[in-house]
Amino acid sequence: MTELDDYSGPFKPDLQFSDLSKEALVRLIENYQRTFQGLCVVALQVLQEEQGKDEGQRQFNEIYRRVMTRFAVPLVRKALNIQNDDVISMFKYFQVAPDGCRGGGMYDFDFDVTNNDNVGYSGKFCQNANFYEKHGDTDGLNRLCAMGPGSLEHSAYEAICKAFNPDMKMEWPLLPPRADKNGPFCRWRFWIDREPQSSSAPSS
Repeated sequence: MTELDDYSGPFKPDLQFSDLSKEALVRLIENYQRTFQGLCVVALQVLQEEQGKDEGQRQFNEIYRRVMTRFAVPLVRKALNIQNDDVISMFKYFQVAPDGCRGGGMYDFDFDVTNNDNVGYSGKFCQNANFYEKHGDTDGLNRLCAMGPGSLEHSAYEAICKAFNPDMKMEWPLLPPRADKNGPFCRWRFWIDREPQSSSAPSS
């Protein structure tokens, strides 16, 4: 059967995703990512308009946490068989998440992998941070990420870390605003301090 590069042809009552070509699926997934991002932006905007900025932010952070815990993280992990609880597995999730760093031109990251339990990244581009920076919206930038704890990004990372491994830790040595407009928007590092496994003495 010929794969569909688009859906400009006749209506297909029994259409399945498997009928689409790889290129069509990539375009569709990237636009699903944009749709998820758009839903987050609009939901936060409505909550802040109706509840006030601080309460709206708090409520949205809790909604996002529950979505990550109940849906996004377990479903993506199941779909791609991401089983381990180490940091590198969480970064695999980051790459393909509904608001992930691969696809759609929303983000551009450089990764620094020390080992599977110690991974960092430099955010060279972030469309949301870029939007706030471009429009001089300091409050929006702070609520997105720049104020650290309590921001959307910080709360999101807390939820995702906990979903993978409750012992995972994180630090954020660089956050916006950028002093150099050609420099990275942020730097984050995630790690797990695991207890060394003691070797059992051989039985006599």
